[in-house]
Amino acid sequence: APSYSPPLSEERPEARPSLWRSRGSAVQPDLPEPLPAVSFQRPTNERFWVSADYLASFMRPMRLGSPLVTTGSPNDPHPGALGQPSTAVLFGNNTVDFGLFSGGSLGAGLFLDEQKHFSLEWQGFLFAPTQQNYAIASDNAGNPLLTRPVFATNTGDERLFINSFPGQFAGNIAIENKSAFGGTEFNTRYHSYCSENLRADALVGLRYVRLAESLQIHENINGINGNTVQFPVNGPGFSSVTDQDSFSTTNQFYGAQLGGRLTWENQWFDAGAFAKLGLGATMQRVNINGATTFFSPAGNQTVTGGLLALSSNIGTYNRTVFGVLPEMGFNFGVHFNDHVRLNFGYSCMLWNRVVRPDMQYDHNVNTNLAPTGNFNPGNVTGLVSPLFRFNDELFWINSFKVGLEFRY
Repeated sequence: APSYSPPLSEERPEARPSLWRSRGSAVQPDLPEPLPAVSFQRPTNERFWVSADYLASFMRPMRLGSPLVTTGSPNDPHPGALGQPSTAVLFGNNTVDFGLFSGGSLGAGLFLDEQKHFSLEWQGFLFAPTQQNYAIASDNAGNPLLTRPVFATNTGDERLFINSFPGQFAGNIAIENKSAFGGTEFNTRYHSYCSENLRADALVGLRYVRLAESLQIHENINGINGNTVQFPVNGPGFSSVTDQDSFSTTNQFYGAQLGGRLTWENQWFDAGAFAKLGLGATMQRVNINGATTFFSPAGNQTVTGGLLALSSNIGTYNRTVFGVLPEMGFNFGVHFNDHVRLNFGYSCMLWNRVVRPDMQYDHNVNTNLAPTGNFNPGNVTGLVSPLFRFNDELFWINSFKVGLEFRY
């Protein structure tokens, strides 16, 4: 008998190529294989990384509270004092801008699990100490007139200390401002993989930041044409006099921090943004010191006190305040290969309460307390001044970076 071939529609399901599969007596469709869990795995399957960056930064300038050096006419009632017709401010009553800071940062990290969800990381940064200087000097004849202005609390008006005076004294003044900044942090981080290219990280850790600055004023006064430098009025004469005022501050932040980071990455590039918030304690320290040295053929003598740093405010002062340290920024990376990455970035750091030298000196001075005062130093009348009090401000620093990261 001729063989019988059923039509295609009558073929047995298990005998034709289709998406149907026989399971017992039921015929069910084939299901697609489940997608693998999202996990960020580079071909190198790195476990740790190290980085090194160059930093270029700009910090908030110091704001000098009052003039430090003035000039004027010898014909004014109080030559060089503030408010006199011919007085001009040469330095002070403005800002001290340190300009570009150069520094560097180092970092290292290590994944703790095969799935790369948990890691430990360390990072530290340090800026080379920088300074901003100002100097001025008269000629050998005492020109121009140079003075140090103060408000004399014992007389209740604006007065001055003479540095150079035409025909009588020649002098010079040097002002030096220094600043140094650095810090370190240690964090644990959780990595969440949102998609093949996008990940979000959360961190918790500890942070330390230190800012140390100083303001120093050096002054020399020399007699000319046979004149001696006579302090106080009608006192003994000296061939020359030097004095110095020094104001230095240190701020140290100790605290915990929380933060997060969002990063998009493909084979060749990555871009991301981050934010961190540190909460803890800021330890503030202010050190004030001053001295004056009198030179004469009979011998030299050094006494405590300059012009703005006197017995009434000289000392070391400490206190601790609540510190808040937020930081935010963004990063961009170029991948040379699976192991080497070129980094670019920007960050802005704020610090809520910081003491700085420019805010620690006082324009109000009882001139009787100064070794070179124009009044009888043994008879201190009027308000005792200057007095110390803590003054702090909001500090900020903007940083740009470029560097390399190695992964393995």
